[in-house]
Amino acid sequence: MSGKVVRPALGAQSFTCPHCGALAHQTWLRPFLMYGKDQTPRMPSPDVVDRIRADRKLENKEDIIKYLNRVLAREVFIESHENSVYLKSELANINISRCYSCGAFALWVADKLIYPEQILKIQPNEDMPHEIKLDFVEAASIVDQSPRGAAALLRLCLQKLTAHLGLKGKNLDDDIGSLVKNGIGWSYPESSRRGASDWQSSSTPWSD
Repeated sequence: MSGKVVRPALGAQSFTCPHCGALAHQTWLRPFLMYGKDQTPRMPSPDVVDRIRADRKLENKEDIIKYLNRVLAREVFIESHENSVYLKSELANINISRCYSCGAFALWVADKLIYPEQILKIQPNEDMPHEIKLDFVEAASIVDQSPRGAAALLRLCLQKLTAHLGLKGKNLDDDIGSLVKNGIGWSYPESSRRGASDWQSSSTPWSD
């Protein structure tokens, strides 16, 4: 993985891939619509591959199984239709980027990357009280969609933590000031900056 990190952006020729993490060239694609009468999408059942393997009359099993395994894995991929007519209807404001390094696709609605979903990799400390850990995990799950919401949840975590340590748990500045006065070896502003830096560096590789 390259040491340089470039945040994904709509139309950019290269950026850090949200799948493989490589700084790589991106190919941009546009989706077109193929109409099918009375056809609606659905997910295959988890046991479909086993049923196909057991069907002795079915031909081209391996190709079908390969396709279904990718569908079940929720992978985005190209499925060619040899007999398809020229498609004139484009799905506007939806764009697709494909990484030259790993070949994986990313989906965009307008200028927002919606797939793959970015999951924060930082985990709560094992000693963190359970009720605080739940808020922490929730903050981790929404940090890309709502940074302000995640920050509010993290502040709530700190308030609950100070209460857990025997303080009032109402005014965060006062509680942290009390901890410092009682011998905790860090100051609030310094720890906040460091905590934000750790949070960002542990999430998506392009966090600002």
